[in-house]
Amino acid sequence: MNIDRPRIFILILLGTTLSSLFFYPLFSVLHDNIIILQWRLVNTIELYCVYLLFSLLASIAFFLTYKCRNIYLKLLIILVTVFVPFMSFFIYFLEQVVSKGMIIEVGIFINEYRLILSPIIAILVAGILFLFIRYPQRIVKIVLLTLFIISPINLLSIWVGINEYPNDTLILIDNNKNIKQNSGYHKPNNNILVILFDELSYDYLYERGEIKPQYENFRYLSTVSNNYHRALSPGDATLTAISGLIMGKRFENIQMKYDKIYKITKKQNKEILTIDKNNIFAYAKAAGYKTFVFGPYLSYCELFSQWLDGCRSFSVYNYGSLQKEFRFLHPILTTIVIWPRQFPYGLLKNPVFSSWQKNITEQTYELTMKAINGHEPFFIFVHFYLPHLPFVFNKNGYYRNKEPFLQNHENYSRQLDYVDGLLGNLIAELKNKGKFNNSAIVVLADHNYRIMFPDKKRVIPLIIKKRNQNVGKNIYEPVNAEEILRKELFGF
Repeated sequence: MNIDRPRIFILILLGTTLSSLFFYPLFSVLHDNIIILQWRLVNTIELYCVYLLFSLLASIAFFLTYKCRNIYLKLLIILVTVFVPFMSFFIYFLEQVVSKGMIIEVGIFINEYRLILSPIIAILVAGILFLFIRYPQRIVKIVLLTLFIISPINLLSIWVGINEYPNDTLILIDNNKNIKQNSGYHKPNNNILVILFDELSYDYLYERGEIKPQYENFRYLSTVSNNYHRALSPGDATLTAISGLIMGKRFENIQMKYDKIYKITKKQNKEILTIDKNNIFAYAKAAGYKTFVFGPYLSYCELFSQWLDGCRSFSVYNYGSLQKEFRFLHPILTTIVIWPRQFPYGLLKNPVFSSWQKNITEQTYELTMKAINGHEPFFIFVHFYLPHLPFVFNKNGYYRNKEPFLQNHENYSRQLDYVDGLLGNLIAELKNKGKFNNSAIVVLADHNYRIMFPDKKRVIPLIIKKRNQNVGKNIYEPVNAEEILRKELFGF
C-alpha cells in the first residue's frame, strides 16, 4: 500500500473501514440480537445514509493527509480521524472476546484505585507521546496499514444490510386509525389503569407497613387500596417479569436472541415463546375495554397487536425508537447508547442516555394522559422506565446529573421523588375527568432495586385500588403478583 501516493480505491477503503469500526457495536447487535433494538426499515435507511456519509468524510480526511507536507500535522489528522472509531470498535470487540462483566470489573477497579494508578497511566501516556514525536512517519504507516489489514470488517456492514433491510418492527398502533371492534357484548362500567414503575422498591416505599410520608401520592393511594406486603414478581429481570405479569405465568428465564424471544426451561433448553390469548390484553379486549400499552424494553405492539387499540413501544438501546421520523443522528446515538457507561465512553453515553430517559418518560406520560381522556372504558398498561437508572429526575423534574449511572441511595431517592409526583399527576387527571372512583388502579414493579437488595430481587410493591374502593386494606400473606393481577382485574 503506497501511503505517500494513495489511489482513490485505497482512500475509499480506508474511509469505509473507519465507518465500519465506529458502527461495529450497532452492526454486531443487529446481527446477534436485532429484536432488542425494535429495528425498523427507517432505521436501516438512517444507518446506511450516515454510514456512507462517514465513509466519505473519512476518505476526505485521508486525502488531506496525503496533501499535507508537515509530518506532525499529518499524524495529528490521522489520530483525530481514527481515535473514536477505533475506540468504538475496540470496546465492543473486547466484550465479545472476553466478557462484559470482566470489563466492568476492570473499569470499577481503575476508578477505585485511580490515584494509585495515575502515575502508571501518566508514564504510559508520556511513552506514547515520545514515540509519536520520535517516529511520526512510522506511526502514520502503522495506523494506515492496520486499517488496511482489518478492512474485511466492511463485509460485516454489507452482510448486515442485506439481511436486515426487510425488518420493520411495529412500534406504534394509533387507536384513532386502528380501532378494533370490541368482542364483548357490552361495555364495562369501569376503567383499569395498571402502572408499572421499573425497579420500584417496596423497601424504599414502605416503613413498618406504611408508605413513608415523603411519598404523599403513593401514601394517599395506599389508604384507599389493598396493599400486598409480600408480593413476589414472576421474575427478577425486566423481560422475564413483565412477560410473566402479562401472560400470567412464571418462566425460569426468558432471553431475546436475534429475532425471537425464547423461554428457558428447567432443563436449560431453549423454546420459542408463544404468544397466545392467555394474556391480560386479550382478557381486557374480550371484556369490552379499549386496550392500550405504552413503554420500553418489550416489543409490545409487535407481540400483542391483535388485542390492542393503542400502543407505543420503545427500545432501551435504539435511540431511533423515540421518533417515527427519519433522523441522521439516530444510528450515531444508538451506537453511543450501546457503549459501556464507564470512562471514557461515559463522557458521551451519559448525556445521550439521559436524554433518552427524559424523552421516553415524557412520551409515555403524554400517551397515558391521552388514553385516560378517551370516551370509552379503557384498560391501560403503562410501563415507566423509572426509578430505574439513568438517574436524571428529582422532585422538580429533569436535571443534568453528572453521574446518572451511579447506583446509590441519593440518586435513587431523588428519582423516586419524581415518580411520586408522576403518580400524583395521573391520579389528579383521573379525578379531573371524574374517573378516579370508577377506575381500578394498580401500581407495581417488575423487580426490586436489585443492587441494594440482592437477596430480595423479586419482592415488589403491589397496590390495587378497586372500583369505588375508599378504604385501605393490608394483606400480609405471600402472593404471586401475576396471579393477583389476573384475579383482581378479571376474576379468575
